[in-house]
Amino acid sequence: MWENAVFEAEEDGIMVIDCPTNEHTDFVFSSYYDISDPNNVSKCNPGYPARYDMDFTHESAKNMIYAPASFRTLAQGLVEGDYCYRYDGVGGQSWAVPYVVYWHLVGR
Repeated sequence: MWENAVFEAEEDGIMVIDCPTNEHTDFVFSSYYDISDPNNVSKCNPGYPARYDMDFTHESAKNMIYAPASFRTLAQGLVEGDYCYRYDGVGGQSWAVPYVVYWHLVGR
């Protein structure tokens, strides 16, 4: 069912970006910036902070787009009318997808 929806969307010219479903739509992964130099994108590292066991030398890793997903502050409204901010040190792959989509939509 999902694969059919992806196919139909792409037939209509819509790019589909997904977290681990298949290699065709799963091409965005998490990265994190150097906390001492956060505006220097050349210092971004693939993966998650303190997870040094991840291997990014595999051929499929070379085709990924790495987007910042850790060390983020987010607006939060779990209770209506009670809004606040929360800081997360580690964000998952699904947090990287909206970051990439945003820049694709608005351009740079």
